[in-house]
Amino acid sequence: MAVANYSRRVKLVERDHPFDVLRMAMATAAAGEGAGVAVAGEPGIGKSALIAAACREGSGIRVLRASCDPLSTPRPLGPFRDLAGEAGFSADLAREPMLSEICELVFRALRAEPTILVIEDLHWIDAASVDVLRFLARRVPSMPVALLVSYRDHEIGPGHSARVLLDDFARLEQGRQRYEFEPTDVVRWITETCRLMEPLAGEQRVRIVCEAPQSAGEGEEFAANWDGRALQQALINLIDNALK
Repeated sequence: MAVANYSRRVKLVERDHPFDVLRMAMATAAAGEGAGVAVAGEPGIGKSALIAAACREGSGIRVLRASCDPLSTPRPLGPFRDLAGEAGFSADLAREPMLSEICELVFRALRAEPTILVIEDLHWIDAASVDVLRFLARRVPSMPVALLVSYRDHEIGPGHSARVLLDDFARLEQGRQRYEFEPTDVVRWITETCRLMEPLAGEQRVRIVCEAPQSAGEGEEFAANWDGRALQQALINLIDNALK
């Protein structure tokens, strides 16, 4: 089954504010002044989809993206080892330098050109990577870097190694932004997507009728921790196939 791509025609519903926050961070990075943004939310609520969509809009700017692994013993410097080849410091990491030297290596690599650095699943991060990110966060205003991290808020308690990093984010001169997702309003997503698809249906002389619960109580039970963008794309594909 072919999957239609409507990325240019249909915008993300209910993501305008956080999307604008990320776009602003990327714009300042492209101009040589860095920013940091922490995106928090429950599993499957759309953190990765939001960041991916924003990165696609950052044309002309390098994107380095890595995730932390759900290991009982976190792999030291795991996310930085994963992106080292693309960032250009894999040979340096291979000789196992001191942590202070690793901080400088990453700093120089990121300063070389405007970059979006994405580290996802911060709740699984290792202590050494936290130190590198803290080193970067304290220097972000002087770097052409948008430093984006995502995490599950309820999994980073007071004693978590990443808590001090999030405190650093809160003190950043630029990009003092932390966006927390609310549960997806499923009814609104469906209603808005049907509205956006009406012109396409009209070309086929088809009318889309969308009936949604009207009472607040009825609608509340449809507020789920789903990836709204994935829901929207699935509905777009369904309507598109019906129109063929």
